[in-house]
Amino acid sequence: HDYPLGLRGGYEPGGRIVFLDDTDRDGFPDKRTVFLDGLPFPSGVTAWRKGVLICAAPNILYAEDTDGDGQADTAKTFYQGNDVNAALGIAVLGTKVIVSCSPKILLFTDENGDDKADGPPTVLFSGIGGVDHDHGAHAFVFGPDGKLYFNIGNSGRQLKSADGKKLIVDKAGNAVNANGKPYRQGLVFRCNMDGSEVETLGHNFRNNFEVAVDSFGTIWQSDNDDDGNRGVRINFVMEFGNYGY
Repeated sequence: HDYPLGLRGGYEPGGRIVFLDDTDRDGFPDKRTVFLDGLPFPSGVTAWRKGVLICAAPNILYAEDTDGDGQADTAKTFYQGNDVNAALGIAVLGTKVIVSCSPKILLFTDENGDDKADGPPTVLFSGIGGVDHDHGAHAFVFGPDGKLYFNIGNSGRQLKSADGKKLIVDKAGNAVNANGKPYRQGLVFRCNMDGSEVETLGHNFRNNFEVAVDSFGTIWQSDNDDDGNRGVRINFVMEFGNYGY
């Protein structure tokens, strides 16, 4: 709504979180309610506790509808910092919140239940390209196998250890680097909950967003590989596939 220059080109925040409801249960939304507006470039949202967490630079907000009218009536800052200025994914795992914001994957916790981060985040991965760019690190999801799935667009290019000192080497023995040896362009991954045992599941995408994993472990994703030309693909991710971008 306000991307990239704000309302009327004056950098006035105008982003919205909208709640869509299918009141007649026909599989199509027929009711639209603005849950929260006046946000600066909201780029990620996920359900959490009694409300939602929202990435809206430079904040992660927690908003809640306490009276059931479909509109947020309370909002607080979960976390604020320049390290979440262009977060393109947010995932919740109990008291843990994973935020994808190139060049890092950040892990927050809220153990005391006050809807605020307990402190600065720890780092799961670093060195990811696409800083302040939509082709960088994208959202994590939890799979039925107890693993984490995530992807990076073609500006992301690589994964490094939390301290940034070395490239991650995946379970196939390859350094995670899109230099053509063997991986190219955008990448999709699977790893353990602590970030260990990274597997590169596919490569050569343009700007692949959020992985979807069904109950059989089949992997799907959207790849914006034909910008504006109606040729964008929904990919079935065949493990170790090269998708030809």
